[in-house]
Amino acid sequence: MSALRRALARRGVRAGLTALAVLAACAFVSVGLVYYWRVFYSYGQFPFPAVSPAVLTAALFALLALASAVVWAARRAHLAWEKKTALAVLCAGLAFAFVNPPLQSPDEGVQFLRTYAVSLGRFDCDAERGYPDDVDALFAAFSAAWTRAHDGSAIKARMPDGDDLELAGAENATSAECISQSYLDYAALRAGDEAAVAAYTESGALREQTEPVHFLVLPHLVQAAGVALVRLFGGSALACLYAARCVNAALYAALCYFAVRNCDRYAPVFTAAMLLPLCLFMAGSCNYDGILLGLYFFAASYYCKSEITNRDVVLFALAFGVMTWIKPNNLLWLALPLVLPRAAWKTRFKKWQMAALSVASYVLFNGLYSLYARLFVRNYGEIGRMIEGVSQSEQVRFVLANPLRTAAVFLGTLYENDFYLDGLGAFGNLDLVIPFVALASVVSLLLGAALSVHERSSLTAKSAVGLFCLAAAYAAVVMAGLYVTYTPVAMVRVIGLQARYFIPTYLMLCVLVAALLSHVLAPRFDGGDARARAVSLGASALLAFASAALLFQHYFVGPVTILGYN
Repeated sequence: MSALRRALARRGVRAGLTALAVLAACAFVSVGLVYYWRVFYSYGQFPFPAVSPAVLTAALFALLALASAVVWAARRAHLAWEKKTALAVLCAGLAFAFVNPPLQSPDEGVQFLRTYAVSLGRFDCDAERGYPDDVDALFAAFSAAWTRAHDGSAIKARMPDGDDLELAGAENATSAECISQSYLDYAALRAGDEAAVAAYTESGALREQTEPVHFLVLPHLVQAAGVALVRLFGGSALACLYAARCVNAALYAALCYFAVRNCDRYAPVFTAAMLLPLCLFMAGSCNYDGILLGLYFFAASYYCKSEITNRDVVLFALAFGVMTWIKPNNLLWLALPLVLPRAAWKTRFKKWQMAALSVASYVLFNGLYSLYARLFVRNYGEIGRMIEGVSQSEQVRFVLANPLRTAAVFLGTLYENDFYLDGLGAFGNLDLVIPFVALASVVSLLLGAALSVHERSSLTAKSAVGLFCLAAAYAAVVMAGLYVTYTPVAMVRVIGLQARYFIPTYLMLCVLVAALLSHVLAPRFDGGDARARAVSLGASALLAFASAALLFQHYFVGPVTILGYN
């Protein structure tokens, strides 16, 4: 008994010393980071500082200590691999939800307005209906984008409807100063401060928001439930926006959980893709693209399953129906069942029957939406094109008449933009680019592929060619969709492309690389698959949280690319 007591005492002392060391490391990182910001970016000396350096240091220490506690609890609980991955995705997604200023994600303003409307019980769409004054104040104070503000140069605000607006006193302001002031202005507008209301009304920023040209309700239902809960307790529109972001991040984490659970192989590749900073940025916003990315990972995970069952066929069909109804270019996922390895086929369904069920799911969702649009969408009038010169019918005729030229336009667009790999570090309304994040994201994907090489793939030559063709065709369909719907006729490049649209292509290509290399390489990896997954999860999570810190610095402290203000 005495030996047992001594062993427990030694274990307790060791655990206590470890906890003290971790807390000391958290304190060192917090103090060092804030000191760096204070010296090189003059943090705390802005005209409108959000928080003092001392408060920020304490907050960082608390967050790091909490993250350490979560990691310790996850290790002690011996969570399954998919649960650990989902927990990491959730925590990272929540970090991005709070470091990103309001209305800075692509299309976030429009989609938050629809979410807020649904939270009010408005399941129809009426262009003549407005919102509470609190929502108007939110959109006035955070006017969508502070363009060119990230290098310290002059600022011009862009309103959600696309109009440019000069903000008084912002000619020489930085993004951090402007954003700090926006939080203060929102509080003043919400409180009815006469001076703030008069200033924003005179500038034209304070406008009555009406229901947007965005008619999808289903992707916003769960977000709306979170917003309704916040409103029930008297939360502001700003609190509602953060609640919607948190719910979106939780949905994304749930979809990642089911995707990783399917991954009997290539799990490190999926982990790296799920924890890409750009994916987390979209998941931690009000944009439903976060849900779409989760559905993409879930659909692609079927290639990694050892056995495809009847249940898998039904779930894939449902996922296919939802994501194709939201964005029709996802019809190409229909080819996935055709490239699945035959050895994994353990279901009564034939492959063509799985494809037919998926098409039926899409037809059902699309038919219900078309009926909804006829019955419950009103007072919008004619909805014009965002860009002058766009004509779908003329562009389709031009493409069909000039297929080789169109192919050259697509390849040229990819080449000009480095295959959009640098876009993996583009945040905000595409005016915030952090090159380090883009480079590190590519390295993270390649690391995921390398950590999967030790697995013996069931890939055959036929399925390898099919997977490559699917990846290439998916990229082509994405470009074709924007070329037809968003690009002026006969233009020599495709307008509107972003890196997030190509993430399924990147994922499939990395899986293909890992599968092909597994046939020619036999690396030794101590610990096998569990060790490879742990390394991938740790490296990807580290990149995610480092990127969140850089995003916070860029928006609230100072530009990442320079050491001071101009």
